[in-house]
Amino acid sequence: MAEEVKVDEVKQTAKKTSGTKTKTTTKKATTKETKTNEPKQRERLVLDNNVILNVQSTTFGKLVYVNTQTGDKVVWEHENEIQQVTAGNLREMKSRQPGFFKNYWIRIIGIEDIDETYQDRTIEEIYKALTLQQYYENSMMDIEDLILNHTDEIPAYLKKMGKSFKTSLIIRCNDMIESGKLDAFSKIKKMEEILGTELGGED
Repeated sequence: MAEEVKVDEVKQTAKKTSGTKTKTTTKKATTKETKTNEPKQRERLVLDNNVILNVQSTTFGKLVYVNTQTGDKVVWEHENEIQQVTAGNLREMKSRQPGFFKNYWIRIIGIEDIDETYQDRTIEEIYKALTLQQYYENSMMDIEDLILNHTDEIPAYLKKMGKSFKTSLIIRCNDMIESGKLDAFSKIKKMEEILGTELGGED
């Protein structure tokens, strides 16, 4: 009898054991998905000092730059004239004569050298390559658009950019009045108040 009890106990124990579920944790293999659609990151533009750039004068009248280290000289005879200037001279200009950029006397409009290395490069990239990015916004300024559509912003530009910019504005306003681009009496009066001078164009 004692043996039967033991057998039953064994059977019951076996049932209990077989009924218990054992949790098995299996780690999912993590595979890194490689994105093939992502565009390749554009390499930063690097400009050797010998690279030639097209630089436009934004100043009324004659503008002259002389590199005091090398004696190199660049002359713009009139506003909007384009001259070729090396990256080295522009770096020297930034270091020793930053007024050319701060006062918006010039702006870089492109790379003269025809090389596939420089194809499709933006003006902003050029300014960054020359560590001139803080002047990029000024380079994109359209003075006529500023006068016609953003008059309220002009005092801030005048404060930042000084007398030469004011002279350029006066000359541009007079040209626009003469050509008929600036013909609204209220706008002309507003510009006269801002510039502190009487604008011409009327006979």
